[in-house]
Amino acid sequence: MSNPKELGHLTHMTLKIDLPIPMDFDMEYNKLVLLCGTNGSGKSLVLKLSWLFNTVMSLGLGKKLMGLTKTSFEGLVQFTFDNTFDNQNFNGMIKAEYENGNIVIGLDHGKVLSLEIITADTVNSVPTPIFMSTEMRTFDQIKRFFQLSKLSKNEDDILNYYKLYDVTYVEFLKKKINGSYILSEDFKDKLKVFDLGKYDMQSLQMTDDTMYFTNSKEEQIELTTLSKGEQSIVNMFLGGGGD
Repeated sequence: MSNPKELGHLTHMTLKIDLPIPMDFDMEYNKLVLLCGTNGSGKSLVLKLSWLFNTVMSLGLGKKLMGLTKTSFEGLVQFTFDNTFDNQNFNGMIKAEYENGNIVIGLDHGKVLSLEIITADTVNSVPTPIFMSTEMRTFDQIKRFFQLSKLSKNEDDILNYYKLYDVTYVEFLKKKINGSYILSEDFKDKLKVFDLGKYDMQSLQMTDDTMYFTNSKEEQIELTTLSKGEQSIVNMFLGGGGD
């Protein structure tokens, strides 16, 4: 049974669109979902939409808490669409159902025409939406993000190079690490499964330039020195399942 104060997990998604690719999609969701299909079948599209639905639901909760006007809220939703997809020409209806709420969005060639969010009156918490794209899998890539951010004159300039979910993923990491992130025993045990216990990681640090780990000898080692596969594993646990 879900907590009535929380939105809960995604339980159902419906897509009835003819752009950017024709999809008549209706799918039940469990807490763990594995999407399988050939290239171009829409797997990434569904994942990005899952992230977008959660983001819009978060904005919807913020609208109530911060007193956003209807126009301001709709502008944020349009901004989210425009900075999430390469081909932002959605045409049709998309819907997501959660344990304690649902959202329906109507679009006309990329323009949000209608938006309906319904949540239980008790809901005051929405899960943090996280999408780790191929652009953010390694710490080499995150370091490159930092470098481009420094070159950007305005905060929004980074969206010329990255999608909104990439930017929010880095912000999520910054908040989670918050200077220094002490690894739990469970996190360390997960690393050992992938033969990463040899690095003796005790904590993770993030600066404006890069990310490090500190071992039990208090040596600070840049995470970019790991292989790309090892970086991806550490990043995966940090982003989703390392606590």
